[in-house]
This record gives sequence, structure tokens and C-alpha cells, in this order.
Amino acid sequence: MTVQKAQEGKQNPLTVVKLLWCGQGMTALVEIYNDGVEKEEADFLGLVDCGGDREYAQGALDYIARKVGARYRKLLDLVVVTQQDASHVGLFEDLGRLLQPLRAKLWTVFVAGGKGAVPEPLREFLTLLRYDLRQVEFDSPMQNSYLRGTRAGLGWISEHNGTYFRILASNLVTRCFTERAASNVLVVDNGRLAVVLPGDTGIDTINEINRIPNLGELLPPVLAFALPHLGVLATAVRNRVAGGNVPDDQWAVIEKFTKAVSPQNVAASAGPFNPFKHPAQEVIDLFGTPAPDEAHWYVSYDLRAQGAESEGWRTRRTEVGVRTTVEAFGDVVVPGTDPEAVHDGTRFWYGDIVYRFRLRLGPEPEPAATVEFVPRGTSGTPGAGEAVVRAPEP
Repeated sequence: MTVQKAQEGKQNPLTVVKLLWCGQGMTALVEIYNDGVEKEEADFLGLVDCGGDREYAQGALDYIARKVGARYRKLLDLVVVTQQDASHVGLFEDLGRLLQPLRAKLWTVFVAGGKGAVPEPLREFLTLLRYDLRQVEFDSPMQNSYLRGTRAGLGWISEHNGTYFRILASNLVTRCFTERAASNVLVVDNGRLAVVLPGDTGIDTINEINRIPNLGELLPPVLAFALPHLGVLATAVRNRVAGGNVPDDQWAVIEKFTKAVSPQNVAASAGPFNPFKHPAQEVIDLFGTPAPDEAHWYVSYDLRAQGAESEGWRTRRTEVGVRTTVEAFGDVVVPGTDPEAVHDGTRFWYGDIVYRFRLRLGPEPEPAATVEFVPRGTSGTPGAGEAVVRAPEP
């Protein structure tokens, strides 16, 4: 359904993309509400990846199970795997054991990778829910929903009430095929705004995206881009900071990509003190200055020394669109928590990152999009021996 048709029908569906706190990994739930009102029973549920740390992920798994259980048919409409490593698929079996007693049903399952390349945790998940493995769909080599050159000709892997799930690129065929090569870049797009959820994007994937004719006309303004914890963005930046040789042509490819995507918000689903140093501040900086946001905290890793401080983790105060699932370390007060609580520097604050967007109809519409950090709690810092710096306010 086009934006014009939705307007003619006076529809204003609400699309909600939730990056659920799961430690180091990616678990995202897409919820669509036909009447524009967020409530317990969604009209559509799409799960994008299900990975992270069991130590932290139970709340996310319970939430997904609750949302599925609230539906009359106990249906999970769409499952997409953007990357086949544990940080994207490691929790599927755990989720399956929660959904099995509900007699939950699956409709479409779409996996990055070649025929038969179903990672074991996903295989167990599908078996628990009695989903026929022969029905699993896989991205084809260099699959892309944007190659026809017009909005009307765009492809999709799933659609509900004007919100489309599209493949921006798939790098199944690469210079050197590895498990990590089985990755794709997913776009959730309602015609007005989009959220981009990439797997661990390599240089081949980014090259393919850069080759799409008039991408700026085909891709709606990007409300949010979820940073991959691996891939060429991270490795090229680390090499450049370390004084390594990053070919100029490769750096030009990266800069062209970040300019083309140009997200209003940058997000990172990351665990505390993770070994990937994700998200690196220098990777965030590649995307320029995001859109204005309410004042909030976020955590990133400085690969470069900052003045007298060495490289390391930093809690930052900002008023632009950068969000991380670990929002702060130590002695800050996080909105939505008890300001009288004792913050002794031995805890980290974590939660979900939520993007809501709609078609914005009517004479006095609600905002086209909102961004929210939903606090889920605090935990003792597993890396308490590591240096943490509270960065100066901008």
C-alpha cells in the first residue's frame, strides 16, 4: 500500500521497532498496530535476529513470548536472520522453549545464507514450533529489493498494512565465502521513514549498496541505523586509528555509504565491556551529526586517547540521536529511575531502544516518529577492573 492510498483510507498504522536489551548481540522485535495505538495485542509481529547473552536476555525473551501469547492466533508473522553467528541466532532455542507451550505459530522465516544453511539454534527453534524446514526462505546471491529503480517497483520479503520488510543488500557471494559472508541488510520501511538493521556488513555488501541507482530517491529518510558490531565499518576504523593502511578506495566506499544512509539516529545493541569495543565512538562519528534528541546518556569506546585519558569506555551526555542499550556506567541518574538511588560507580544501566513511526495523518498529527530508551534495570559491572570515564558534557 502506498502512502497516498493509506492517506486516502484515513489509516495511520503505527510501526514500532524495539532493540531489546540482550547483552552483546541483536534481538529486535517489530510491532505493527493497524489503528495507530500501541497495546498488548499487536496486529503484526516480526522478529529480526535472536542473539545475545543468556545472562542478560531473559527479559527480552519473556517479552517476545508475552507479545506472541497476547495474539489470538499466537502468531509470529515473520522471522528474519540477518547474520548467522551466535550474536544474531544464539537465543532462538531458548525462545522456542518459551513459545512451544503457547502452541505458537510461524508464518514466514527468511534466513541470510545459502540453501540448507540453517544455523543449529534456529533449527531447534523451528523444530520446537513444528515449522517445516523446507518452507524456510533464503536470500539469493546479491539479492536486493531496490534494483528496479522506482518506488513502485521495489521488492519485499514481507508486508503488513503499508510497512515493508526489504533487503537492501545480501553478500552471499563474496571474495571469500565464510559463515560471516551469509549476511544481509534489512530495511523496515513504511514509505515515509525507514529503520535499517544490518548484519555484519562487509565491504562487498557496502559496494553493492553504493551501486544502487538513485538510492536516495528509493530509500525513505532513515530514522535509525543499528551499528553492526563486526564488519568493514568497525575494522576499517580500528585500522585507521591504529595507523594501519586502509586503502583510499575502501575508505571512499565507506564514506559514500554512510552519506547515502545518513540516519537521523544511530543505535548500538551491545553488552557491557564487550570484547569488540562496540560501539566505537569513531564508528559513530562516521555518520556525522544525528538529529536533535532530548538530553540523555550513552556509552561508547574511544579508540583514541582523549587528552590526558587513555582509550577506553566512556559515558557521554548528548542531545543528538545516539542510543546504546547500555546507557551509562556508574554514578549518573538515568531518566525513569529513582534519583535517590545510590550510584557508586559499580553498576551499569541498561534497557531497550524503541523507535516508533507512523504516516502522520490528520490536521494535528502526532509526531511522525519518536525515540525512547526504556530502562530495564541495573547490574553489577562485570568489567569493574576496567577504566571508565565520564566524558565532559558537550
